[in-house]
Amino acid sequence: MGLRDIKNKARLDLHEEMKVPAFYYPPGSVTATSCFVRVHSMFRALGDIQSNQVGLAEREEMVPRLVFMASEIVPARAGIVTISATEGYRVDVVQPPDGLTITAFVIPLTASQMVGLSYPEEA
Repeated sequence: MGLRDIKNKARLDLHEEMKVPAFYYPPGSVTATSCFVRVHSMFRALGDIQSNQVGLAEREEMVPRLVFMASEIVPARAGIVTISATEGYRVDVVQPPDGLTITAFVIPLTASQMVGLSYPEEA
């Protein structure tokens, strides 16, 4: 087993442990496809100067991402992903495939945008 095989197995194991059920609505569609995603919500430092010094031009911003298995779903910009009655996202920027996975930067949906959308718990 080569290094690439070891890395792919580790990525599959990670996805298997951290995945959550989701529904993916392609742009303009009212029909959802069942899939699994990994949700990454983190704060990332932004600004011209990134350092540990206080007072420099820097801020932290929430950068939510979803990781899809390329074998399940290839997300598209403006697609919708629902996870629960209170958690859903609109796909913004889709990164190129990275081996087994595709990462998409997403925008959280508001409660009013979630109205009428199905999610895995109710199915």
